[in-house]
Amino acid sequence: MKSKIRAGKYDFPDAQWKYVSKSAKDLIKSLLLTEPDRRPTIREVMNNHWVAQYNDVPNTPLGTSMFFTTKAWDQFREMFRESLQTKRKEHSNVPTLMTLDASKNPLLIKRKINQKSNPENNSHKVL
Repeated sequence: MKSKIRAGKYDFPDAQWKYVSKSAKDLIKSLLLTEPDRRPTIREVMNNHWVAQYNDVPNTPLGTSMFFTTKAWDQFREMFRESLQTKRKEHSNVPTLMTLDASKNPLLIKRKINQKSNPENNSHKVL
């Protein structure tokens, strides 16, 4: 898609774009022009009829003041605290690997004994 846009040869496949209006597609086409001087300015985009129709935002109450009441806030904090505790408990149950020194591997034990008894002969060997 990027190479098509760079070449100025792109289309709007119906499968992905069937619910997009013609005016929105026209605006997108103008923004994808390969010659920068022919692209619209930000002012022109903001005045485009497709963008302008969404400038009027209805007065929708957000209800955040209700959330910040003392009781609701305390409930939220408690829920958050419990969530963090659950995560800590899950993290504390992660199995740990034995250290090599505590290993009961007979081959490793034998190699360590040999290395201790002949340190100059085993300095080039890899455990």
